[in-house]
Amino acid sequence: MPGVLANGRGMRLALVTLAILWQAAFAASAAFATRDLFAMLANRGERPDLTPLLLLGLSVLGIAIGRYVTRMLGRSIGQSFAQDIRQAIPARARKDTHPHSEHDVTLLREWVGRGLPKLLATIILLPATLAVLFIIERTFGIVVGPVYLNALLVMAGLSGVGHFSIQRRPGPSAIRTHVTDLTQVIPETIAVLSALLIIWLGLANAFSTAAIAGALAAIGLSLPPLRDLLQVLSGHHAWRTAHGRCKRLFAQGV
Repeated sequence: MPGVLANGRGMRLALVTLAILWQAAFAASAAFATRDLFAMLANRGERPDLTPLLLLGLSVLGIAIGRYVTRMLGRSIGQSFAQDIRQAIPARARKDTHPHSEHDVTLLREWVGRGLPKLLATIILLPATLAVLFIIERTFGIVVGPVYLNALLVMAGLSGVGHFSIQRRPGPSAIRTHVTDLTQVIPETIAVLSALLIIWLGLANAFSTAAIAGALAAIGLSLPPLRDLLQVLSGHHAWRTAHGRCKRLFAQGV
């Protein structure tokens, strides 16, 4: 079976990683620019400095470019992997089970092309968010860090429960529906809870409004990777199932 990183896909995945690091750098820049902008607004008597505003605009543009490049490269990786699988599946096996194998190839393409980049984004962007919180105010990072960690554990656990339910009883399931609905609201819940904690810590410790604003900006920028993680978890389960079936197709041609 073709390797995920074969045929130049490893290099393209490395470029995806660089694009995500690019996003992380600009996300941190946006949070710091927001902090500096609010600090400037708190000192209106001084001559206004437009540098934070310009930096914020450039950061937003940089994040958008990074996301576009990530999606473009990810799509290319997924299509290349799917093409290699279609070409490598033995003709007899492909003829006998074409509809099913084509669906599996689509699942594999989606995971490699979209799931892997989103997994990398989660691995890179969430720690970057916590690092920004530590830099802005150490207390923010110490308190919010465990909240994010527990949220990731809960999301992974619920995803595992849903996958186990599918294996035990394929088809519609009330339990699976409730688990899916519960998992979907976790990212927004964590973001709101973290924002409330930051505001409360800021008021309790008399932190500056600028520091609170910068930390809130960082929390907001962490929401997309949290949402992406949901798709990564569900996509990985589908990947494992489709990957196993495709391997059996290859075995048929031996």
